[in-house]
Amino acid sequence: LGISTQLEYVARYKEDSRLPSDPVRFYDECKSWRHFFQEDYEKAYPTYEEAKSAARRLGVHTAKEYKNRYLADKKLRSDGWK
Repeated sequence: LGISTQLEYVARYKEDSRLPSDPVRFYDECKSWRHFFQEDYEKAYPTYEEAKSAARRLGVHTAKEYKNRYLADKKLRSDGWK
């Protein structure tokens, strides 16, 4: 389905009847949503402050703006900072 974030998954998982509503709870080996999507967090900003500064440089001030712009910086995480 090309789903790459938790928000997108929650909105679209019903498109495939074989997908569980919450893979983190369904699959014992799945540790988190980040783990489920196999995001490479070793390349992400190591601190919240660094990520916040990078987002501000992109002109991001709201969650909606972040969702639309985080891909402009490969070190920003799809889930923000959780």
